[in-house]
Amino acid sequence: MVSANRIGHGTRLRESGDLMNYMNDHRIPIEICITSNVQTKAVDSLQNHPIPFYYDYGLRVTLNTDNRLILNTTLTNEYMIAIKNF
Repeated sequence: MVSANRIGHGTRLRESGDLMNYMNDHRIPIEICITSNVQTKAVDSLQNHPIPFYYDYGLRVTLNTDNRLILNTTLTNEYMIAIKNF
C-alpha cells in the first residue's frame, strides 16, 4: 500500500473536508511555503492564505522555503511572515 508521509503546499486542501479529516486522523503534515504560495499565485493574497484555518482546524503544518534562492527567502523570513500576518 502506498501512502503519503507529507503533503507539499496543500493550498486547496480546505476544499475537501473528508481529505482534511483523513490527513488529521493519519497525522499527515502539510508543508507550507508562504512566499512561494503567494508568488506563484497558489493563493491570491496573504490575507486569504489557508494556514490560519489549517492551524485552527488542528492540522499539522510546517513552514518551509520551497526554493529559497529563486524566491529570495529564508526559513526565518517565512516565520516572520507567519508571525506578522497570522
